[in-house]
Amino acid sequence: MADSSLSAQVKFVSKENNNVQNDLTDESVQQEDRKKFLTMKYGQKEIKLIQRRLKVEFWMDEELNKLYDIDTSSGMMYPCDVDLDEVIDLETNIEKRQYLEDSLVDCKKPQILVKEFIEELLTKLKTLSE
Repeated sequence: MADSSLSAQVKFVSKENNNVQNDLTDESVQQEDRKKFLTMKYGQKEIKLIQRRLKVEFWMDEELNKLYDIDTSSGMMYPCDVDLDEVIDLETNIEKRQYLEDSLVDCKKPQILVKEFIEELLTKLKTLSE
């Protein structure tokens, strides 16, 4: 049975630049494809915030695909760039709404659908700050 008090772990992997030439002949210094690992532990509160954020981002991506009639299997992306961090950083709902309207100005769907998306996104963003 899993222990619910364990924290989740995230592993970030990076590769060193293989294009850099090194004049040293020591084998321990010249390691090909050396990988570095960093494990970060998060508390339950942080994990819940990350999960909520991801849920909003996945929802937003799905809805933007619908608004722009994008078939996700085709590999195409919607033409607008809605930066969730920028929206969150704006202070008032009026500024957030204006940013989203400006970002979605080229959407061909009826404006009522665009406005519904914006209002639902603003509602979901409130859950991230709780």
